[in-house]
Amino acid sequence: MLFSWKRRLRVTVAISVLIGTMAWSAAVAGSAGAAVVPPPPPSSTLRGVSCADATHCFAVGYTTNASRNNPIILATTDGSNWASQAVPSAGILTGVSCVDTTHCFAVGSGIVATTDGSTWVSQTAPAQVGLFSVSCVDTTHCFAVGVTSSGTGAIVATTDGSTWASQTVPSGLGEFDGVSCVNTTHCFVVGETSGFTGAVLATTDGSNWVSQTVPSGLTFLDGVSCVDTIHCFAVGLLNVFGAAIVATTDGSTWVSQTVPSGLSFLTGVSCVDTTHCFAVGGFNGKGPILATTDGSTWVSQTPRDLPFLLEGVSCVDTTHCFAVGEVNGGDEIEATTDGSTWLPQTVPMARPAITTVSLPNGAKGQRYSATLTAAGGTVPYSWKLVNGVGRPQLPVGLHLNASSGTISGRATRSGTYVFSVRVTDSSTPTHLTAIQVLSIQIS
Repeated sequence: MLFSWKRRLRVTVAISVLIGTMAWSAAVAGSAGAAVVPPPPPSSTLRGVSCADATHCFAVGYTTNASRNNPIILATTDGSNWASQAVPSAGILTGVSCVDTTHCFAVGSGIVATTDGSTWVSQTAPAQVGLFSVSCVDTTHCFAVGVTSSGTGAIVATTDGSTWASQTVPSGLGEFDGVSCVNTTHCFVVGETSGFTGAVLATTDGSNWVSQTVPSGLTFLDGVSCVDTIHCFAVGLLNVFGAAIVATTDGSTWVSQTVPSGLSFLTGVSCVDTTHCFAVGGFNGKGPILATTDGSTWVSQTPRDLPFLLEGVSCVDTTHCFAVGEVNGGDEIEATTDGSTWLPQTVPMARPAITTVSLPNGAKGQRYSATLTAAGGTVPYSWKLVNGVGRPQLPVGLHLNASSGTISGRATRSGTYVFSVRVTDSSTPTHLTAIQVLSIQIS
């Protein structure tokens, strides 16, 4: 069920920050005939995007390879060509907010920030908190929302651009998924209650949060966009399996709006004024992009390549928007320059990924040769056996060439050998890595 899938996606962030990345589990044995389950192929998704103008945008997400999560940051300075940027820590990034072309904050299983548009530095987040969304109004004032280790909503804030502190939230609320701030004191947060119904919180002083009443039937609210202190739009899920849009024109009274049929849920929304907004989500063969030009009537817009899911959208005016998400296990970026025609953009593979998912078996005493392969990141690559699932050891008599990734030699012992291999690329200033669990059976 899609609702459950969405929830698992969010929970991944919480798990990653609370207990760390879990190792891929496989059967490890030292004798021939032992069953070995190969790891899944790598997958990738973009979760958030923020644009400072029509040409400068940042998108964030993560890759998953052998149950290891690696963050993604992509940037464009011309509105079409995207380049990956180095991330100082592992984990997941789910939200990003930029106040200009050089100052951005990104959140997920941690917090990272840039003050030059390219060099990202880790910041300390409050303990036991996973974050999903962030909204910044200037280079020092930001609010981020997510979930605590106990499953309750979390709001953290900074007033100096580096030191983050948790804020008190009303009781009876579950995770928070979206936040939108129009100044340092006025913000709106959306998510769900502990009873799995939609929730909205608001602050008018930047620290004290009050719950607001929302229309009935909402399962959760996933994204929110405010253009001033009283005009906001929020999107999410209605009655477990239907898209929802609610809006307020006074900053407190929320009213449901009609959504075109055939949409399962909406995940993100971006408004440039009180009448012009774009919303994204999925799926069921309908265009996962909606637009309104009067603040109430929503029309489906279909991109040329229909993604399974769009997660985030950022608009800088009524015609220029960027949307990000996932299609067929890979990243997707869609853009419009006229407010209606959406075209896909080329997405670079942000980090290296080991594309070898299985190796041929061998025979004792016979010549063996197989070359590991990778994609993404910056070549050349280097290869190394590392601690992980199994021992960092190949079958006795085989060796790994660190430069070519070729495993070769003559095995002298029978058995099934399970090991972890790491590829390191040549990205600067920080090399990027990926790990894969593999096995070789020698008969």
